[in-house]
Amino acid sequence: MQRTLLLCVFVGISATLFGQSRPTDSLVSLFHRQLTVFPQEKLYLHTDKPYYISGEEIWFRAHLVDAATHVPARASRYVYVELIDPLDTVVARVKIRPENEAFHGYVDIPADVAEGDYELRAYTHFMRSLDENYFFCKTIRIGDPQTRLIRIDPKFDFDGDKKVNAEIRFTNTFLSVPIIPEEIEVSINGGKKMKLKCESDGTTG
Repeated sequence: MQRTLLLCVFVGISATLFGQSRPTDSLVSLFHRQLTVFPQEKLYLHTDKPYYISGEEIWFRAHLVDAATHVPARASRYVYVELIDPLDTVVARVKIRPENEAFHGYVDIPADVAEGDYELRAYTHFMRSLDENYFFCKTIRIGDPQTRLIRIDPKFDFDGDKKVNAEIRFTNTFLSVPIIPEEIEVSINGGKKMKLKCESDGTTG
């Protein structure tokens, strides 16, 4: 009687384990099928240098691989690369096709961009349909060659009418003498650019 009961218990456990293996196999198959239809890609950009000045070109090489296997990915036909300023505005964008089975190209830095830390962002069409966390992002420092020659001293005054008065003084860094430009062009928070005249003492407001 005890042998029969023990045999039934073993048979029941075996049947339970066998029955649980089928849903697991099904989930694995579905996962592999999803990766085939919607591949998860990983992108890395190698740039020619870490520091640039306005007006230069950012040369890069893009390495696109499968996120799971790290082998070169072939599903995407294009890589999109953007240069984003500190105000989260795209100032340059390129669309690159593979050449000799490799993605490479350059992004033009506008000559009139302000000095600061910019973001180089790259992605594919498949990445754009997922989430921005999948994008490649890299901080790029862009300098203005004029900042070594000219010192800018801004002063701000807030009045009661929610207006801001600004006074800007330009000085030659090496000679310590005022610089009096004919006019300057300013933009507040990335808005419309305005042209201002300069006073005889080198200030504008």
